[in-house]
Amino acid sequence: MSRSEIEQQQRRWVDAFNRGDAATLARCHTDDTRLLRPAMPPLEGRDALEASYKAFLAANDMKMAFHMFRVHEGPELCAAVGRFEIQAVTENESRTLWGNFVEVWARQADGEWLIADHIFNNS
Repeated sequence: MSRSEIEQQQRRWVDAFNRGDAATLARCHTDDTRLLRPAMPPLEGRDALEASYKAFLAANDMKMAFHMFRVHEGPELCAAVGRFEIQAVTENESRTLWGNFVEVWARQADGEWLIADHIFNNS
């Protein structure tokens, strides 16, 4: 996988997040995906991830952007390292949240690249 392929997939993920599209977000992940969140148990599986995305997006008005630091390329696995920013809007304020992430992307049998593991922190 090349950096440009990862960036393209990241844009797909961010666009889905910014539209509030939990189903498309989940489809960017493998069936047995794992999301490691700060101070919370891991989420495992695409269905659990979609349900979590759906609840999170319904409860919050946010827009996200990613900045990729590095992509470690390999023929079957690839790791993306970067920073995210979320603009959160409530009735009383607008604030920017940010953090860092590492994603492990896995090539599927059909050649598509999906997120197998994702860990992030809030800064």
